[in-house]
Amino acid sequence: MDYFILKVRRGPEIHRVPLEIMGTPDFRIVDLAVRRIWPDVGAHLAWYHSENGGVYVLEEPIFSDFLATARITDVGRVLKLELPSQACSPTFRPSPSTVAIGRGDVASLPAIEIPDSHDMSELQEPPRIRISSEEYRYWTCPMCDEINREDRDHCNNCNLLIPPELWNQSTANNAPLPCWVPSAPPLPELADNSDAIEAASSTDPASASTKDAHAPLYVGIPKLYRISSEALLGRWLDKDRGIHAAMPEYQVAAQRICIAPELMSSSRLWKHLKFLKQQKAVVAAYEEIVITIIHKACNTRFRWAARYKTANISGLGSGNLLQGAMSYYQALQWERPYLVQALDLLHKTEDPDGLQVILGLMLSGSGWCHARKTFVFNTIVSRVKVPAGAIEEAWTRADESPELQTARQAIMEIVTDFIEDTKDHALKSTFLEPTKMHFRAADEPVRENQVDVHGANTFLAILSATLGVQLNRRPYLRDYSIGCVDFLADDAAEPTAWSESHFGRDWEGVRELRDGGEFGEQGPKPLRKPGIFDRIEFFADTCILQSRTGFVFSGGTAREVANASVNPAGRSEKRLHLARYLEKFASWFSKDFILPRMISRITGDAGRVEALQVFLDDLLIIEPELAGEDGEEDVRFWLWDMSEIPAQFRTKRAARLMQHVGVLRAGIDASSAELSEDLQSQRRHVSLGTS
Repeated sequence: MDYFILKVRRGPEIHRVPLEIMGTPDFRIVDLAVRRIWPDVGAHLAWYHSENGGVYVLEEPIFSDFLATARITDVGRVLKLELPSQACSPTFRPSPSTVAIGRGDVASLPAIEIPDSHDMSELQEPPRIRISSEEYRYWTCPMCDEINREDRDHCNNCNLLIPPELWNQSTANNAPLPCWVPSAPPLPELADNSDAIEAASSTDPASASTKDAHAPLYVGIPKLYRISSEALLGRWLDKDRGIHAAMPEYQVAAQRICIAPELMSSSRLWKHLKFLKQQKAVVAAYEEIVITIIHKACNTRFRWAARYKTANISGLGSGNLLQGAMSYYQALQWERPYLVQALDLLHKTEDPDGLQVILGLMLSGSGWCHARKTFVFNTIVSRVKVPAGAIEEAWTRADESPELQTARQAIMEIVTDFIEDTKDHALKSTFLEPTKMHFRAADEPVRENQVDVHGANTFLAILSATLGVQLNRRPYLRDYSIGCVDFLADDAAEPTAWSESHFGRDWEGVRELRDGGEFGEQGPKPLRKPGIFDRIEFFADTCILQSRTGFVFSGGTAREVANASVNPAGRSEKRLHLARYLEKFASWFSKDFILPRMISRITGDAGRVEALQVFLDDLLIIEPELAGEDGEEDVRFWLWDMSEIPAQFRTKRAARLMQHVGVLRAGIDASSAELSEDLQSQRRHVSLGTS
């Protein structure tokens, strides 16, 4: 009889469980063995490495392929599985029915038993011979936690001779598990714990204040290094918080944002992840999907030739495309099922050029840090096209007429994409482009190259903590806080990149920015390749000195900087200084800036004029005093004063209409000038309080 031993790895834990059955095990037997060790997971979450080097998710239809990977040893056939890591997983312990059996501390480890014939409904398989656990006795190696039979004095794994008095005195399973921190919420949270990822907001201020009282945004230093990233982000992006300033110094920035909280504290990435979660499981293996993508992207003559295809994708990387994709996949954790779903959809919708970009991204991500891998994952998932109405959004209302529901859905399809694009442009214009300009003027190519990935993580974390704003990239909170610079230090003037005419544009493509005073009369020099001394200085400062890490607030990682920005015991003058950046970011979402552009998008050729007209007619029934003059029945004439040259945009009317749609929040009547006066008053008050 062949003895099968299941070797299961989950993070730092490795367990070997004998499958004591007559004959060959099946999927359900393996699932029972896994659940005996970790009741919270099953075999359907496991993956294995095939004989050809591919990585496959364990499924019943391909279970025979998994059995073919068994390695023959002196004690039986060993099957290897891997499971995703968790922040805290229970270690293996014998069941309460286990009893001592005479020799020292040797215990009887219950074998995997097949139910009696009258209980076969559990497995839906033909009856098998039941093997009693009393026939087999085991001991655990104290060095490696290998489970060995009693009749063998040497450990099967480390081959050490272990005296019986040391059997079962394991120390490895009692060691604290390292907390692996994902860059975004793990898979189960999309279904069971949406609070941590869907930052849909409540408009009740009392609710937010109550939440803040019980779960302050600031986390003490000892706890900060223990709390997981998803828990910390869940605290900052909680749905009950909405767009709420973490400190009084940031209040004006929060007030400038006129967009509804449920739109500002959710993101396109969350929408894509939820859509992928709802899709049916992909039958094809990840390796086969990648080969299909390579075959289409590179137009190989034979499909088998795609396995050996190498390419040099400009700006991304070069090498074997399949090996790069497999290496990138193996470096991920909770992201794996999402990546498989995304690639399965993208190979059907993307053209060959788009697929080459995706392959290049995975090829480049395989050789870089985890922050770069997170960036690549966010980019790939964001390319998935989510059909209209595929995700039930928070703005749907059951108490309104079908006509209004249809009109609201039509408007929201345009508005959500517009707001998400504005978020990306606001991050770029407020933080990324001015930072790149500063590093280019200072001739620091190493730091300039870190802005888009590492610097962005710090900026994203600060926006999450201070205002509760969520963008289309989930910040990797354990990333080094590099690629950042306080370009407003020493009372520096606002950069020219903050001009409205440069919103969302690359600074190198704008003549006014290239010829600005930051670079002198000669203009900016081309980005040079970093030298050896540049790299030595950069790594010494990043890993040892940390004199130039952080942004406004000091800190070695993104979570430290963001947490310091919401520390009530921190320096108020630093918070006031950071508020300058936050207020500029928020200004891109003020009604004076965003409303004309939003209305133009809705009423444009690809817009939803008819849907907007439906809401105007409904609004005039509720508030007839808002009706315009004769000839202004059309929503476009109601929003724009055509008697003036050029036509004047009626901001108040537009704001009231978009409030009725649900795009704008209530209480945004204050103008930008009034908010600026309020800001100066608050700054004087804070300065007097701290002096």
